Amino acid sequence: MRGAVAMSAVLVLMVATPVQAGGVTHRHEPGEKRVMRDGGPKSQRSDFVTKLSEDNVRTFIADIQRVVSAGSGGAAADEVANWFNNHIADKARFDSVMQYEMPGYAAQESTMSLGKEEYINGVLSAGAAMSDYKQDVQIVDIKISGGGRSAKVKTRITETGQMPWPKDEPAPDGRVGDMVPMPVKGVADCEQTIGISINNFIQMQKAECRTVMSFDPFEAQELGDDMMIGR
Repeated sequence: MRGAVAMSAVLVLMVATPVQAGGVTHRHEPGEKRVMRDGGPKSQRSDFVTKLSEDNVRTFIADIQRVVSAGSGGAAADEVANWFNNHIADKARFDSVMQYEMPGYAAQESTMSLGKEEYINGVLSAGAAMSDYKQDVQIVDIKISGGGRSAKVKTRITETGQMPWPKDEPAPDGRVGDMVPMPVKGVADCEQTIGISINNFIQMQKAECRTVMSFDPFEAQELGDDMMIGR
């Protein structure tokens, strides 16, 4: 599958994240508490919470969507990173089983596991590389436990966009030529663990997802006899 570009749709969260986005990196600095300026979610929406409820968990999931959308729309990388610094636990893990599908190729499957920094950098890179990005998160179930200190949230995340893709097969020496937009769709069924930090931020602590990524180079094109699947 042309080297199958590795992507991660972990949220939330997911965010479909091409690894070749390049140039945007972030390193976590404990204690950062800056918040996004106008155009992004304000901290009070998901901060200073002493007990989880269905309402504030739903608000938190909506806030994540706003931040991801702000990042894909060109919001300052440090503002996006700082928001996620506050709202991802330092030891958080995001695990996903990824299935890649493209017409004419056998489906491929891989696993991916990200820590906090990797996840934040994935979000930043996705915003830098993808175009026409859209995300929809459906909350399937919320279960509050631990006296309101923890919650299990099941979601279905659907993402679409266009990502850079090699126009031709890579050369034998690995060089890649011109890039063209590739329509891509990701659907992730996730179970997320959400908690409250010691300074009362709602935080993502863990996410486990099963994700199907579909690449369609023939989108909006009529397939001719020489372009049948499997040929």
